[in-house]
Formats: sequence, structure tokens, C-alpha cells
Amino acid sequence: MKELTIYYQTDIDVPPPHSFSVKAELKPFGANELGIYLEQIFTERDEIPKEEIEAEGFSMDDDLIWEGNLSKNWLQELNKMVIATTDFPEENESRIKISATSGEIPKSPANPEVWISFTEQLVQACLEESGKEQPMELVLGRLEKNNFFEQARVIWSFANRTVEAELLSNEKIGFSEEDWLSSQNEVKIWVEREATHQDLYQLPKSKGWFWLLNGEIWIPYQKNLNGKIWNWISERVKL
Repeated sequence: MKELTIYYQTDIDVPPPHSFSVKAELKPFGANELGIYLEQIFTERDEIPKEEIEAEGFSMDDDLIWEGNLSKNWLQELNKMVIATTDFPEENESRIKISATSGEIPKSPANPEVWISFTEQLVQACLEESGKEQPMELVLGRLEKNNFFEQARVIWSFANRTVEAELLSNEKIGFSEEDWLSSQNEVKIWVEREATHQDLYQLPKSKGWFWLLNGEIWIPYQKNLNGKIWNWISERVKL
């Protein structure tokens, strides 16, 4: 594979200021790096007041245009994606399209959800590499009134497709790329589930053990969590 371009648009049901489009030009450099030129442009914001955009947690400078290199983990994952994608049905019109050369008409792959997930992760990696955002972080601690006593944390690097956990004692461990991906999905499920019951951006009224996601989202801790990361932490933190 010499080059590949991905075109992506958020779902029609995603309203501004959340909606955006992506163009990502990917070019392998040897066996160790993936070159990328990425444009993430937020759409349909012209008629939205600045105050409303900021109230949603955004700014007037959210667009990202960035060019650089990503680690070989991204190159390896892209190669696997290309090998697994052989079918481009003519009737398949999805919000993601890919083209292998600059002159080729972009086509929708038969496995669009896989490519959408890949692209969303790719955007997050570029946000990290550009310095616009920090890696995703989940902190475990006990909340006592207005004090949060941290005991452990999990850090996901999208730029490197890695995840590691560490304790207050500085004991640290890295996990596999498979754990990097599965643990993200688990956190997403926790947030979606808890968000149906309460405003996770508000400081909890009750004391106890909580996960704090990116310093903003409070997720009540649940016992008997399954997974290498959660098992490693629960074995070492006295709850």
C-alpha cells in the first residue's frame, strides 16, 4: 500500500456544534511510521451563537489541520484494515469512503463501522500529537465531601495505541493493544449507562469510590469488574 485517503462525516443525527467532517491522507514511511495529513472541520456552526458553542464544551477554534507521523502500531493496524477490506458494494452509501490513489473515486467499504471506529481513533491520535488534547485518563479514588483521594489511574495513548495503569505508590504496568481497545469500549458503556440516571459532570452528592474521566466525568465504581486492567487495579487497591 502506497497511500490511502479516508473521507468521513458524522451521522446526520449528530447536530452542530458536534458534527464534523474528516479527510485523512495516509502514507506509510518504511516499516516504522505512518505519515498523515488530517483535516477535521466542524460543520454547520455559522448560525450558532458563540455562547451556545462554548456551553456545549467547544470553542471557536476546534478545527484541526495537522500533518505529521504516527507510530508503527498505526501502520500495522492500517495494513490489517486494508487486507480485511476487499468488498466495495456499489449500492453501499455510508458516511465513510476510502480511495487508494488521488485519482480514484472514493468508495464505501462493506465494513463501514470498522472504518468509522478506526477513523475516530485516528482523529484522537492526531489531536494528541498536535498538542490540542491530552491522552484519555481515568482516575480511581475515594470522594470524601469535596476531597478526592486518588489511588490509581489508567492512561490511554491514542497516538501510540497503548494503555497503562499506575498506582499511588508509582507501581506501573503496560497492557496490550487489545486491552487498549477493549477497555475504551468498557468505559464508553459505563458512561452511557450512568448518564441515563444522573448528570455525570456534577460533583456527586454522596461519598464513596468513583472513577473520574478526564477530570470531568464522575462514574460510580462497581465491584467485580472483569478485564486485565480492572483486575490488576482491584487486586492492589483496598476498597
